Amino acid sequence: MINKQTLSIKIVVIFLVCILTAIPAFALKVYVNPSIQTGNYSPDGAYQEAAGMQDVAVRLVNKLIGRGIEARNSGWLSLSGACTDSENWGSDCFVALHTDASGSGWTSTHGTTTLYWYNNPTSAYFAGICSDQVSRHFTKFGLNYNRGTSARSDLYVLNPSNQSAVPSALVEGLFHTNYNDVYGALMNDSGRQAYAEGVCAAVCKYYGIIYNEDGPSACSMNSNRIDMVSRGAYGQVVLDTWTSAVGWSTVSLGGVTYEAPAIVSRTNGILDAFCASTTGVLHQNHYENGNWSGWQNLNQTLASGPSVCSQNSNNITICARNGGNNQVYVRNWTTSGGWGSWVPLYGTTYDSPCIVSRASGTLDVFARGPDNKLYQKSSYDGGVTWTANWYNHNFVIGSAPAGVSRNSGNVELFFRGTNNNMMGHNWNSGGVWTLADYGGQISAVPAVAKRDSNTMDVFVRGTDDYLYQLGWTAAGGWWAGYYNMGYYY
Repeated sequence: MINKQTLSIKIVVIFLVCILTAIPAFALKVYVNPSIQTGNYSPDGAYQEAAGMQDVAVRLVNKLIGRGIEARNSGWLSLSGACTDSENWGSDCFVALHTDASGSGWTSTHGTTTLYWYNNPTSAYFAGICSDQVSRHFTKFGLNYNRGTSARSDLYVLNPSNQSAVPSALVEGLFHTNYNDVYGALMNDSGRQAYAEGVCAAVCKYYGIIYNEDGPSACSMNSNRIDMVSRGAYGQVVLDTWTSAVGWSTVSLGGVTYEAPAIVSRTNGILDAFCASTTGVLHQNHYENGNWSGWQNLNQTLASGPSVCSQNSNNITICARNGGNNQVYVRNWTTSGGWGSWVPLYGTTYDSPCIVSRASGTLDVFARGPDNKLYQKSSYDGGVTWTANWYNHNFVIGSAPAGVSRNSGNVELFFRGTNNNMMGHNWNSGGVWTLADYGGQISAVPAVAKRDSNTMDVFVRGTDDYLYQLGWTAAGGWWAGYYNMGYYY
């Protein structure tokens, strides 16, 4: 399978037909209206609805823009001001963000409800999708109770006399009078991020836009083998292995994760897989002498899936988004010293960062910033010290990046473009970055493995949820098309 150089015209046509149905055929404008209710607090005064929802709105707008959707945030505008602004902007869809309340003290009432204008079936349908997706995204916190939808005739921002966007919905994501809702999600960056991701997923589902950004991670321990991990249908870590002698085989590594896992090989015969547990805690599974160790707790809470690379046969360097502040952190492991401390690189991202090693002692971290642009930070002493500032590559990317280095003078980055094509960003020792469009229409972060300095394989999740492979060799260049490897999960 790996040596296939071309795709038949039939496969290409089918692929293109599938992906074209997943792209909006118009410029979609979504208006985001966060709560301005500064008097609504949790019973202990720690959580304020307005502050929490303003934060969710910023995250949601970033997510929508990252999917190629125009988005506008009303911020602190009054209800009438927001409705007027939405009308003047020409919104296609209107989403208000709130948290719910029941009584004045802590209560057992919990979950997510979405409200809509009483005689609008289109908004009613959209509200149902919102409740479903937002509650699903709170599953990782054990807060996925879906209270359904409610028709209302008394809400100013949903009244079509005040703003006419259809569909319109007001999401009540969790209760700020429920202790578990507040301290399990609303008070946490990861919880508010989940709220934003749930609404973004709802918008995408309603308009037929593929949302899921989960993709595989791949590595190669030698020129005749590729190992790839991904999250299975039930959250388990799935390992797909290709060898030149056997082809592809699949096994489950067990575990349950809500984030994309990662895998690395520091030398022939050794693999290390990493994932965040359902509570966000980093775990490692080590492979050596033909056996897996089982998942070991590394006692660090993450807000994203990890990214991992190896500087040499005695090193592993891991990179992730911190669970407390959404900043990028790195950590080194060596055969002589074990795991070191986490080193903060600062800089904020709402995605998984990516780490690449060009040579022993050299590291490059890449991340999508809050403005959806690509940023880079580098270390030339193995991760002890880092460049002072994040370098802005000054263009917008549609997903977190994935990367690999073929030699000490090269970096290859891959990501979803704002047009949903697979994009590449290549650097060589001459100091010049080159941007390339590889087509393909993808829905997730790509994965890339280097079998040797002259061979790369990129794996992408198509908008039809099939996994595709695109190979490259120094002698022959890129394959003529993507190879369909079958359903992703």
